[in-house]
Amino acid sequence: MLKKNAIFILFLILSVAYTYTDYHSSQTNKEVRVDKAAVNNYLHHTLEIVHPEAFENFQTGLDKQTQQALINNLINDEILYEYGMRKRFAENDGDIKQIVIGKAQNDIEMELLSEIDISNDQVYAYYSSNIDDYVSPETISLELINLIDSSEQTVGAALRAIDNGQSAKEISTLANMPNLMRNTDPQRLDLVFGPEVRQQLFEQARAGQLNRWQQGFTTKQGYHLYRLSQYQEAQPIPFNHVKQSVAQELLMDELRTAYDARLADKRQAFEVTIELDQGGNDAS
Repeated sequence: MLKKNAIFILFLILSVAYTYTDYHSSQTNKEVRVDKAAVNNYLHHTLEIVHPEAFENFQTGLDKQTQQALINNLINDEILYEYGMRKRFAENDGDIKQIVIGKAQNDIEMELLSEIDISNDQVYAYYSSNIDDYVSPETISLELINLIDSSEQTVGAALRAIDNGQSAKEISTLANMPNLMRNTDPQRLDLVFGPEVRQQLFEQARAGQLNRWQQGFTTKQGYHLYRLSQYQEAQPIPFNHVKQSVAQELLMDELRTAYDARLADKRQAFEVTIELDQGGNDAS
């Protein structure tokens, strides 16, 4: 019975509208409404209580004194907010202004997103007209024998071991380097061996120089004999594999266009004055 009474008292308190008078600014009463939605919002931003059930449990667990303290804090926040708005802090403080600008931009974007409707045909047309953006890179696969040095004795011993059927891993004398690189794109080769080696390997692969051991190359790690085993040309990625990402990119393009148009429309309501070193100019 006591719990039910506590809940009833809480909702009775939350249903009351409080007013205050800002004697420093005007004699007009400013209403501060404290209702369930206001308290919910306050708890969300101050205590990060989001789930409705957690919100209800929090409320019913409060005693009357704590309830009143919470409501007073909420009212004080509203008073301070109104005071700050009257002082035009949002205009004079750069950090606050950026927060307001960000929220305004987000609000406009959310409104525009609700108005944008993209069909599957539009997505496919966007994919087709930007097909170069949806291409898998060319790749090569290669086997490597990694040697500590490029001396005639070391390389000769490695080549004899190859003829005797030993594996690249067994022959290698340089640790921490791969002996097999499958489906390797140019970017990865740049990271491992550098652009000059990458260019050499892909030129040979395109020329069909596969499945035979090639003259090695030197890096700061050591000397590397290699054999190219496979080459895959760059090719378009099938539409169904990238449909979701294409739709997202199209949506963002549509949003940018709509956003620019909306801002241009809103700008018509402002008289813009540009004053630079060259002098004052009017822009509409």
